[in-house]
Amino acid sequence: FFSYHFYGTDAARFREKSRLVRELLDGHGFAGVPTVLDEWNFNINFDDRLRESYPHIGRIGGACFTAAMLTELQKGPVDFATYYDMQSNYMMLRYNGLYYFNGFTLVRKKPFYAFLYFRRLKELGRVREASVLPDLFTLAASDGTRGRCLIANYSFEHPAARELALDVRGDFRT
Repeated sequence: FFSYHFYGTDAARFREKSRLVRELLDGHGFAGVPTVLDEWNFNINFDDRLRESYPHIGRIGGACFTAAMLTELQKGPVDFATYYDMQSNYMMLRYNGLYYFNGFTLVRKKPFYAFLYFRRLKELGRVREASVLPDLFTLAASDGTRGRCLIANYSFEHPAARELALDVRGDFRT
């Protein structure tokens, strides 16, 4: 296997990087070698803006980034991926976008729900991309009778609220 990390603010850019990794491996005789994205999370950069990243990770921007990354991961060519991170020690808690402890009470952060709703999609069956609009990341799944959709409106560079009208039709058996 070949493993690598992705930290950034642009989930769509991740898609380009993952394809480049696959192309490089294939081009150097490693076709079929599994790729493992063993760390991914939101980060503005590791140099002068690292501290500025921390507040975003556990809030709504981090949740939208997480949902966008889950969407991009469905497009391949990544075989396995792991979110970084879920440690609960004080120093690493800044990167943990999923939960924190308030005394003995576990408190869920907003990105937790992106994973929860993604799991609910997977429970229905095969997850598919449902839109190709810029900065709109959508996934849908069906069990043949019911359907679910996960939508994230995400752009770190150009955040903007937008009104969406959903047109849901079709055969849920496909």
